[in-house]
Amino acid sequence: MRIASIVALAAVAAALGLASGAPAGASRARTAALSPPTIHEPFTALPCTGAPKNRSTAQDVGCAEQAILKSDKKIDTLNALIFAKLEDNAARRDFTAGHNAWVKYRRAYCLSESDVFQGGTEATVLAADCEADLNTEHIKDLDAFLRDLSEND
Repeated sequence: MRIASIVALAAVAAALGLASGAPAGASRARTAALSPPTIHEPFTALPCTGAPKNRSTAQDVGCAEQAILKSDKKIDTLNALIFAKLEDNAARRDFTAGHNAWVKYRRAYCLSESDVFQGGTEATVLAADCEADLNTEHIKDLDAFLRDLSEND
């Protein structure tokens, strides 16, 4: 995603009431300090064990969850770098709203994709693999966003 796409996503999130931060006109004294957005996964990750072509479903899920957590850390690092380069708190709130909307999208989309195997054990594997794949793509988008911001320094 380029900057225009991220800004559009943030605008949609704000329109849906997903934006975080203080209401317009709130005094600085009552506004909580802004911090870069981070991802908090709802699962306790299983270990990644077994040979790639000889794993159980639980092992496949564990490997996908470990991939999610590894890429989450990269996303969190990029978010912090981008957040620091944004010019003001309005831009930081927009960025945070876009991030929160993206995480909700990622979870909903991958849950929907896993419905192909609804009720089966492969549904969990597919959902986790989907989230890991979307994280990989999002990292590319964030890298591009950070490059764009750095070019404007």
